Amino acid sequence: MGIPKKKRQLVRRSYPKLSVGAIAARTELSEAQVKEVLKIDRQEEHARKAGQWDNLLGWAIVCCVFAAPFVMIPGLRDAANLAQNAFVQVTAILLAGVWVVKQTLVEKKLVLVSSPLVWPLAGLALWCLVSLFWAVNRFEVVLVFVQIFAMAMFYQVVVQACVKDAESSVKDSETGRPAFHLPDKIITALVLAGWGIALIGICQYLFGFSLIPQARPPAATFANRNMASQFMVLVIPLGLYVLARSQSSAMIWLSAAGTCLMMVYVVYIQSLAGWVAVFLELILFGVVLGYFSAKNRISLVSRSTLVPLTAMVAVFLVLINVNAGGVDFRFGGGY
Repeated sequence: MGIPKKKRQLVRRSYPKLSVGAIAARTELSEAQVKEVLKIDRQEEHARKAGQWDNLLGWAIVCCVFAAPFVMIPGLRDAANLAQNAFVQVTAILLAGVWVVKQTLVEKKLVLVSSPLVWPLAGLALWCLVSLFWAVNRFEVVLVFVQIFAMAMFYQVVVQACVKDAESSVKDSETGRPAFHLPDKIITALVLAGWGIALIGICQYLFGFSLIPQARPPAATFANRNMASQFMVLVIPLGLYVLARSQSSAMIWLSAAGTCLMMVYVVYIQSLAGWVAVFLELILFGVVLGYFSAKNRISLVSRSTLVPLTAMVAVFLVLINVNAGGVDFRFGGGY
């Protein structure tokens, strides 16, 4: 015999104000019958599948962000630039495809999250399309458009994934589980890539490491040191952020050492624009850090970080006076 209509209505009105057990006791139904009326099992299965897709997409983004700086094909005419551009563009298309499949098959809806950066990216893409009408070489315009379009797709996928991650993090906080948010994972991946690139570049400068082809060494995996400088300028502030957020003593020392390596590598690159950019970044970072310190939110200098920071500065001052020939007190050519 089925569940009476009145009891079904009572169950729907009572949930989620009352728990499944309380509703079962009030309506004299079993918990299985209450779940059947509410279709909770289907909802839980749907949420589980959606969570698996979100987790897959999140880790795919993290892995792609980490791998991109290391992509290089020595046999190409442009061994680094072409390979890394192709990797980023193909990755953006694949991740966007995964997101569309997840939204249409699992979520049953395709909704774009609004963000302040969407309009500038859309404006850049539109400008590239409009410039086709007066460009002398339209092939170059198409290349730039594809790059910007891939950037916009990748950004939208990351924003969508971060929104879903924030929703799941709220649930984790309610259950008391520690949450490692997707933005922190992406930042950590970029910082780890920065450490790896800096280590390769330092080995090229000090020890003549030549397995990776170079046009203007030391460029790590970017072939040209000016391109490597651009990447390091973007990653160094994130390294300082990771250092400021580190809790354990081991992580503080590791973050300080990694940030020191990146700073030393920027000196070895000997790019005036890179030096100026990092100098201005440090000033801006200090202003932002001072603001948050005043709000008692975050502090880079404390008892636990003072010794690692002091050691980092000392190692930095030593290494910038070392080159392949030994010690040379020229402060990395900065004089």
